[in-house]
Amino acid sequence: MSTEQREYDIEVELTLFTPENGGYAHELPSGSMHEHFFIDGTRWIARYNLLDREILYPGETARVFISFPYHPEALLGRLYSGKPFLLKNSTTIGEGIIIALLNFERHAELSKEHVNSTGENKPHIPPKWECPRRQPRKKKIE
Repeated sequence: MSTEQREYDIEVELTLFTPENGGYAHELPSGSMHEHFFIDGTRWIARYNLLDREILYPGETARVFISFPYHPEALLGRLYSGKPFLLKNSTTIGEGIIIALLNFERHAELSKEHVNSTGENKPHIPPKWECPRRQPRKKKIE
């Protein structure tokens, strides 16, 4: 397993639908994070990293690495190799199939341990996902 693959949860084969088939007219760039991953009737936020290109255009199929940055423990026992999934926004914009579980179970267990040890209902977020909070704009005093 390469160093790149170690940070991802699953590997999938993903197809984006063309606008004629109900998909979007715009592409999916590598590294983007969306709540389009739809499996077992539930929508999940996922980060998509393309294996062999930087952009996936409508009508194309590619291998993609996916990471679940929020509450991966809720998906334990629900993901397996060969399981189909959809990409949905307001309509179905793509479909895919899980090829392999890479580090999903380890990440989910870490998240589960974090929630249990802290007593908080907050997921374990790896450092690469952390980002500083935005400061609210100061109101103009007139």
